[in-house]
Amino acid sequence: MPHCLHQITYSCEGWQTLIAQPQNRVEAVRQAIEKLGGKIVSAWFAFGDYDVLVITEMPDNVSAAGLAIAFAGGGACKSVHTTPLLSAEEALQAMKKVGGVRLPTGTGGVKVGTCERRLVMSRLFYQPALMPTHWTTSWNVAL
Repeated sequence: MPHCLHQITYSCEGWQTLIAQPQNRVEAVRQAIEKLGGKIVSAWFAFGDYDVLVITEMPDNVSAAGLAIAFAGGGACKSVHTTPLLSAEEALQAMKKVGGVRLPTGTGGVKVGTCERRLVMSRLFYQPALMPTHWTTSWNVAL
């Protein structure tokens, strides 16, 4: 079954509820995950950008999307990010599969077979009032 990483940030209201009535939210969502045919592989509370990290096994992408919608629709979350995960073996299969595929190179792009990492700072120098609040990292790849 496919694995997914769910990164969740609680809203202020969500934290206020948990402080007033402490509970293990991982156990609280387990039933919903199992109802969708999935299971919790691992779950952690964390410091940083996300308050909770959950790795699940879900039967398919539709079930994983349903879980993400349920998380977001519950009202206690400020943000929910769901990322499909690949095992090392699956990633290796993908690399081998793309080995014979050639895509056209983009304009002003990079040389075939190389990657270029760059920081994108749109309008930074032209309109300082619109300075981005975060940096965007993009990867240009031509195969």
